[in-house]
Amino acid sequence: REGSTLRSEVEVPFSTLALGGSIKVETVDGARDVSIRERTPTGAEVVLQGAGVPTGRRGDRGEHIVTVKAAVPKKLSREQEQALEALRALGL
Repeated sequence: REGSTLRSEVEVPFSTLALGGSIKVETVDGARDVSIRERTPTGAEVVLQGAGVPTGRRGDRGEHIVTVKAAVPKKLSREQEQALEALRALGL
């Protein structure tokens, strides 16, 4: 937390970072669907306006800044490993 701004990190599958999609983010108001643009780099920040701490003025609230990080699986199925090998062969 930084004043009225909340910060969090969320792990996102590589495929979602590369192709775009939607993820669930826990906020102080509960889970919220957040869109991830295609080709989002790991470490990018998504700003959720009005999802932070109340500032005390007229019901205004700060931001919730979510840092996205590429999720690296601890285990891979044979099929997942083959798919990643094919991507590596294509330069990804």
